[in-house]
Amino acid sequence: MRLTGYKNIVPYSLQRAHNYDYRIIFLLIFVSFFMVYNLWNGSLYPWDEGWYGEIAREIVIDKLGWLTLHYNNNTFFQKPPLFIWMIAGAFKTFGVNEFSVRFWSALLGFGCIFLLYFFTKNIFLSKNLAFFSSLTLLGFTFFYRQARMGMMDVPLAFLVLLGVFLFWIGRKKQSYLFFVGPVIAIAFMIKSFAAFQLPLILLLFSIISGEKRLLINTKFILGISVGIVICLPWHIHQYIKYGSHFIKEYFFVHIVQRATEVFEDQTPKSLFFYFKFLLIEFPLGKIQVMTVPLFFFITLTEKDKQRKKALLIVAAGILAIIILFTIVKTKLSWYIVPIYPFLSIATVLSIDHIFSKVQKNKSRFVAIVLTILIIIPIARLFFYQEYRLLDFRPELKNICTHARNEIKENDVLLFYKIKDETTALFYCEKKMIRVSKEQLKNFINSPKPIVCLMSKEDEFYKEIKREIYGISILSETNNFLLIKNS
Repeated sequence: MRLTGYKNIVPYSLQRAHNYDYRIIFLLIFVSFFMVYNLWNGSLYPWDEGWYGEIAREIVIDKLGWLTLHYNNNTFFQKPPLFIWMIAGAFKTFGVNEFSVRFWSALLGFGCIFLLYFFTKNIFLSKNLAFFSSLTLLGFTFFYRQARMGMMDVPLAFLVLLGVFLFWIGRKKQSYLFFVGPVIAIAFMIKSFAAFQLPLILLLFSIISGEKRLLINTKFILGISVGIVICLPWHIHQYIKYGSHFIKEYFFVHIVQRATEVFEDQTPKSLFFYFKFLLIEFPLGKIQVMTVPLFFFITLTEKDKQRKKALLIVAAGILAIIILFTIVKTKLSWYIVPIYPFLSIATVLSIDHIFSKVQKNKSRFVAIVLTILIIIPIARLFFYQEYRLLDFRPELKNICTHARNEIKENDVLLFYKIKDETTALFYCEKKMIRVSKEQLKNFINSPKPIVCLMSKEDEFYKEIKREIYGISILSETNNFLLIKNS
């Protein structure tokens, strides 16, 4: 009996209360706890958390303006502004802190798990399948980790799933097709061309399901037009104000270069990078070795037309994302976060298919799987500090907080060999200047007051400590030195 066999799994007392969905209550309590727990403590993750937090801080605290983003008081064109604006709004509500940086990602991670429940229930007509899929998504270590960090990928995953859901509903209620365009636009304003995975999923599904007519539907085209209108004003404003400099940084450096070259200091990754990464996941990554290929086999051999289309839209979500980011030269693990909701459905469907052959053990198996999926996030929270405390650079945070208290209004802040500069800059709360060793020596000997945060990664700090430069050591940790010239 498949997971659609609702009455064979749910106790009789709950069968009668069919209007009361106990699964929603459980998910609400369970997911809320794990998404919010200790979100306000620790220190930010470099680069992205510190980056977005600092840019938003310069909007709210330094008052450098909302339309043009700034990082270290310089214009920043590498990302669209929406997610930064959201963090800035959280700063105004909750203050400038770690919780505000992570708030929207955690909220939309929470939303993604609930949206997956309703999406799965709608396309497969099964509350149990929806419930297990949502728990599986929470059980994916990497998805859960990213949802508790102030990064753009989980909000993007929520919007990708929402767009696919609206498109699915729009097959029968065409008015919903209109809203797909604005969702794509919002996704684009969060993470630019990474949002194109959503239309790619819809295109792939429309082709393989034989429903290409949806792409030329009047309401769908109108929604896409509205989406373009949503995106245009900010881009036009930036181009009018900054011209070719904006185009170069925003489009060629950040988009084209990442797609066609290995970006910055990243080492080249093999074509199988994402497959290998997904297999690392424990235990669900190991389960995928068996279940995801089986899912595609089930999809190809399914005879029922309606169920086959439901399987195809999940398959399109997996294939479009993995193909797109396998082609892109720069490969980073968080690029494929939007694949996890679709993998969750595929995993549960495949497991259900396997155990549906063993009728008498099915209910026992379901109870075992449910227990495992609940234990995974609990164990992770209590046994792994990075999930419990989200404290990625505590030493850097401490010395930068000290630096912030020491810096006077006219002091110059220098960074010498600070690799995690975005996080350091967020906690220092002052514009900094990166310097070489010779530049640092010149600054130390200048009459202008300077404060320098330096890494101990080479031997120069030993010269500093021998006091041959006439400086004061304000603070010292295992890896960092904070100095001020006399």
